Amino acid sequence: ITVMFILGTLYFASATRTNEMEFIENRNYPGGPVAWASAAFSIPINLLGVIVYVLANWLADGLMLWRCTVVWSGRFIWFIMSVPFLVYLTSIAMGILLMFDESRPGASIWQASSVNIVLAYYSTSLALNIFLTILILVRLLLHRRAVINALGRSHSAQYTSTAAMLVESAALYAICSILFLVPYVVNHPLQGIFMQVLSQVQIIAPLLIIYRVATGRAWSRKTTA
Repeated sequence: ITVMFILGTLYFASATRTNEMEFIENRNYPGGPVAWASAAFSIPINLLGVIVYVLANWLADGLMLWRCTVVWSGRFIWFIMSVPFLVYLTSIAMGILLMFDESRPGASIWQASSVNIVLAYYSTSLALNIFLTILILVRLLLHRRAVINALGRSHSAQYTSTAAMLVESAALYAICSILFLVPYVVNHPLQGIFMQVLSQVQIIAPLLIIYRVATGRAWSRKTTA
């Protein structure tokens, strides 16, 4: 929790300082603030944001893997988790490649040479989260059906209400990833809004899961379906 909070704070500080430089200190840059942001993307303060974003993403995806292993604990856990684990390793590799690429002088995520790397990184992370979200939702829905059959509908809310399933599966992060990735692919200005939102949502979603675990309301290995 502490590490993710620190990373989120560092990203916010980086984004705030970068926006100050973009819209105040360099507002008269030829082409406007957007042109400056593209030209100065690899400056140290902005590169800090890229690094902490990737690190936070690794932690968030790792926590999702852990939740999925908890929810699907059993004899077939390694078979079920083999594909997500390989995708997670791929996401880490793409994150390292992205950090190295954006550390080049004059580099930018909007450059043609960087777009493929950015798309590969975000697509891999998104695919992992969608896959894990589906796995967790399927498990929760199976549990819901078993509880309703055994005890009645009123006893199924703790783990299988709409809010509980969204939190347990971190679907919020997957949705925000799509909302960012689509505008980025078509180079729409909305990408800037969702990029800032996504950086915090990827931290908030795991913290909501941790909160449910701490309060005893999350799915545990003792939960039976």
